Amino acid sequence: MKHPSSRAGHLATLVGALAVGLGGIALEWQRFELAGVGARGYEVPLVAQIVLVLAALVFVAAALGIATRFRRRFGLVTLSGSLFLLGWVAAAHVSRAAGLPVMPDETITMGPGWYLAVGGAAVAAVGAVVALSGAGRRP
Repeated sequence: MKHPSSRAGHLATLVGALAVGLGGIALEWQRFELAGVGARGYEVPLVAQIVLVLAALVFVAAALGIATRFRRRFGLVTLSGSLFLLGWVAAAHVSRAAGLPVMPDETITMGPGWYLAVGGAAVAAVGAVVALSGAGRRP
């Protein structure tokens, strides 16, 4: 018998990965204060783009965890992906000026899209733990 928390965990992981994608695509990821412009996640070189790719992979794995009977296997995949996602979101903040041609006195702040991505990555990781704990021993 399938445990309901496994499906709920995969659903929470879906919502978290969707929030990360929404934060990286639809909302402002970084704000350049001196220039008065912002950039979305897909416009920021490499790190934010890796976050978006990881979010898509976690989303697909969570959807497969709901749709198939291999909840434990996909729980492990979503947990691994979600933890990598958390790390890459943190790396996006640390390396926010890397690879960008900025003026010497430019201040780069993180926008609401990044904050939504942090929250979404945390929800995805918690959801993956719940999905894995409710999946049982067999896949």
